Amino acid sequence: MVSEETGRFLTGFCRQALELYLRHRRVIDFPRVLSPELKEKHGVYVKLYKKIGLEKQLRGSKGIPFPTDSLIKTSTDAVISASQDKTYPQLELQDLPMLTIELSILTEPDLLLAKDPHDYIKQIRIATDGLIMQHKSLGGIFLPSTPIQNKWTTEEFLENLAKKVNLPPDGWKTNPIKLYSFQSQTFRG
Repeated sequence: MVSEETGRFLTGFCRQALELYLRHRRVIDFPRVLSPELKEKHGVYVKLYKKIGLEKQLRGSKGIPFPTDSLIKTSTDAVISASQDKTYPQLELQDLPMLTIELSILTEPDLLLAKDPHDYIKQIRIATDGLIMQHKSLGGIFLPSTPIQNKWTTEEFLENLAKKVNLPPDGWKTNPIKLYSFQSQTFRG
């Protein structure tokens, strides 16, 4: 997807954008000259972790899974949005030195088609595919690493994603949904 150099630049740039936002509530200006990779349209998913002792604590996350803007803009928008995630304690400027930005760059999501809901199971590759589920106006996303971290089967992957869109665990079988798969490349900085 993108080079290691671009990934390192992007996580560093997102850190600068976050510092500017936390310090002055301003949005960062983009460099005038951008590499072609930074101009490409990609979806992203950002997680912010704060190191506390030997543990890391999730302090915010935000997914913008569909490619609508340049990689640099989508990444900075997502990191600022993740810093405002109301699910977690508010991030402060003094948290920044202990913060790790985990930036996952997503491939274009592919709509999965199935005549029978169980056909989805055959199309999903655990540890390779992330999933996006849409039901009515709600959407949920899990990165490819999520089922591995949670030791989920493919069916459990779908059940937990269904819960994110306010369906019962087996709701992916009985309700009209759109299911997309994608792959990701993750950088930390």
